[in-house]
Amino acid sequence: MTARLAAKRLSGDTEKRLTKLGEIHLEYALQHPRLYELMFLKPRGGARRYPQDSRAGRSPTTNPTVELIREGMESGYLRKDDACAVEALIAEGININITLVFSLAHYEAVAQAYLRGLKRNAKPHQVSSVASFFVSRVDTEVDRALEGIGTPEALSLHGKIAIANAKVVYQRFREIFLGTAFEEFRRRGARLQRPLWASTGTKNPAFSDVLYVEELIGPNTINTIPPATLNAFRDHGRVQPTLENGQQDAE
Repeated sequence: MTARLAAKRLSGDTEKRLTKLGEIHLEYALQHPRLYELMFLKPRGGARRYPQDSRAGRSPTTNPTVELIREGMESGYLRKDDACAVEALIAEGININITLVFSLAHYEAVAQAYLRGLKRNAKPHQVSSVASFFVSRVDTEVDRALEGIGTPEALSLHGKIAIANAKVVYQRFREIFLGTAFEEFRRRGARLQRPLWASTGTKNPAFSDVLYVEELIGPNTINTIPPATLNAFRDHGRVQPTLENGQQDAE
């Protein structure tokens, strides 16, 4: 992999060089899937650590990408939490699942990048995308902080922030994709970038085992329900539209 990267002479603007680097990684992963998994995806003793070693320039396989991203940040072409990769892939007609979205600001960046990509795509009706918004993990972290605060007001929010967070994002999805902003793309046959609710298994045994399913039901959404949660919902879950309920409280 290191030799392959060293042999390539990248030219063009930042986007073109980033795209070329991505193609090199993809080509290598397809040709050597097990080796690529070992190099980049599986933790192992003695291996270089991400992101520490990458940022310090101690990883020959990631150094070119890190250096190019740093160059883009310094020039202003890239910005913190930028979703330029989403725009580039959608423009090329590549279906993409944008994952690990946790906040409204991050969702906004992802949705706008999707729209910019569609605008550059000559055949927008042929591309699909979802924005994977993580839910129960938010309660895990926020509830720990609320318990640390310990006031009655803080404790009253226990187990409520993740659902509220998702409902605010869903409202923004409706504003962007079901309103006039998407009309131009709708006429060209473009598809909605649907919210995908991820991390919807209940981690706190004090909560309902179907909490993150029952409270996130609404049109134009996807829920990647874990098997145990799906079985629980089939047994005693309630099917009713809930995403648009309590929007003011969520905000």
